[in-house]
Amino acid sequence: ASDVYKRQERVDLLSRGLEKLLQRDRDILMYRYILEMSDEEIAGLLNIKPGSVRMCLSRARKNAFAVLEAEEMLI
Repeated sequence: ASDVYKRQERVDLLSRGLEKLLQRDRDILMYRYILEMSDEEIAGLLNIKPGSVRMCLSRARKNAFAVLEAEEMLI
């Protein structure tokens, strides 16, 4: 039960941290890592070029790590 509690606690911390991101950053991270969408699929949704998706993902990851680090949520 302790492992389940720790895992849920980590999920809760990450969720709270990600809420502090811009909506676009949250969306693009969700499309890639939760929905496992390709650059082309994401580009179609956001009406941008596939190369821009990679740039946006890089920026979103950087912002996410900064938020989590600032909140001391990196685990």
